[in-house]
Amino acid sequence: GELKDHYRIKIASGACFAIRCEIIKRDGFFDELYFMYDEDDDLFRRIGYTDYRIVIALRARMAHRHSNSDINSDKRFQIECWQRSSQVVFVLKDLDHGLFYNFTKVIAHLVFDCSRNIVRLNLNTCAMCFWSDIKSLLKLPRIVQSRRREIRIKSERRDAVAVVAGGSGDRES
Repeated sequence: GELKDHYRIKIASGACFAIRCEIIKRDGFFDELYFMYDEDDDLFRRIGYTDYRIVIALRARMAHRHSNSDINSDKRFQIECWQRSSQVVFVLKDLDHGLFYNFTKVIAHLVFDCSRNIVRLNLNTCAMCFWSDIKSLLKLPRIVQSRRREIRIKSERRDAVAVVAGGSGDRES
């Protein structure tokens, strides 16, 4: 068949994308809970709660001129800490599961990762995992606020969809 100009996707790369200003004004941009990494995934997950579509335009071109592949090991270690911290926030904000389930998932991963690194005598990485996760868990009150906001956005979308789906006007009040 013929290729279309664009295709609907669930998530896009934060390295290069365009977004409507009305979305940012209504629902916000990157969540400040993230320092670096996963903030784009979080944004697209929130957009997925709305009636907007995320698409990839086949004719669009981009260049990303920065890479982390040639950095030293100390800097790489710092980046791994940032990534882990962001992943914890991302898991805790997941609305597909309850907060308690997500919290237990984070703790289980922490215990598993630390145990694995202790067995391998990689205590530095174990400490990094532990410290990154604890720092992320200290954000829990702000994560709860963010989840409430996103639940509201998701329920508003559900209400809007329900109104459109019930468009016959034959319902009893």
